[in-house]
Amino acid sequence: MRQITQPGSSTASALLKINGLNLLLPQGEIRTLESATDIDVIAPALHSAGWVSYAQKRWPVYCLSDELALMAHVPPERRACAMLAMGAGYIGILCDDMIILRTLQRNALNCLLR
Repeated sequence: MRQITQPGSSTASALLKINGLNLLLPQGEIRTLESATDIDVIAPALHSAGWVSYAQKRWPVYCLSDELALMAHVPPERRACAMLAMGAGYIGILCDDMIILRTLQRNALNCLLR
């Protein structure tokens, strides 16, 4: 488990790479990054890929396509699980990779996307 940030402690962003999709999220929304090999695939929740343990509980992990559709099959490229805060709990999103973008990098990315 790699602790990423405390809520509200950074102006950086996290770029989740999911197949051909680059999903940009505030870094403060991501609590930790887990290995996809840590996911328990026995009896997954409805539409989930399995469970991951975080903060002394089990939370559902989801696999998304590059069109943000839920996937039943987890491609081997999904090597990481980003744990996101959701209300009073957490969910895991499987991704190929994650990159932390500092403020200057994020501003440059925003200019490129315009």
